[in-house]
Amino acid sequence: MLDSDQMDKKEEMANSSSENLEDQKANKASHDEGTAEETAAEQKVEGAAAEEETQQEAQDTIEDAKAEGPKEPTPEEKLEQAQAQIKKLQDRVLRLNAEFENYKKRMAKENADRFKYYHTELVKELLPALDSLEHAIDHGQKENATVEAMLEGIQMVYKLNQEALEKFSITRIEAVGKEFDPSVHQAIGTVESDTIPANHVVDEFQVGYLLHDRVIRPTMVRVAKKQETKE
Repeated sequence: MLDSDQMDKKEEMANSSSENLEDQKANKASHDEGTAEETAAEQKVEGAAAEEETQQEAQDTIEDAKAEGPKEPTPEEKLEQAQAQIKKLQDRVLRLNAEFENYKKRMAKENADRFKYYHTELVKELLPALDSLEHAIDHGQKENATVEAMLEGIQMVYKLNQEALEKFSITRIEAVGKEFDPSVHQAIGTVESDTIPANHVVDEFQVGYLLHDRVIRPTMVRVAKKQETKE
């Protein structure tokens, strides 16, 4: 059997071995932790370097693209672009032609209607004179009708007609006592007169009218001439 001293030595050796084992484990853990930190630092440095290299490559690509300029289209692409432009122009021409044809048809219809109903306003102004003429005729057919009443009715109709014509710038050509003017007068004869100067209108057979400054019809007149001396 072991004595107490031997037992103490054995226990001391066991404790020493246990402490050494723990120290080794601690040293290993510390070494492993340091190694992990170094590895992480190395990976971080490598990642930063890779990112910087990627950015540099992208910048180089952009600069190369700028230096090269826009990419020149291929002949096939140029042909497609030209065909698309031609089709666009053709569509525009067809649309403009269709719009112009519609415009011509609309203007032709408006002009036809304008000429067809051109005298509408004039007719509306003449209708009151026609009504007055009908009333005058009805009144003249009565037994108690007088010449004075008939004359008054006719004068009213004449006045209404003149007013209607003047609204449309249709005016009477003055002739009697005026110098003969072949542009507005039509001579149908001559009259010897010692009271009216030669080449002046003596009387008129049919009144002439102007529309603004255009002759609708000339006035039919007789013109004075010098009275011949009898021997």
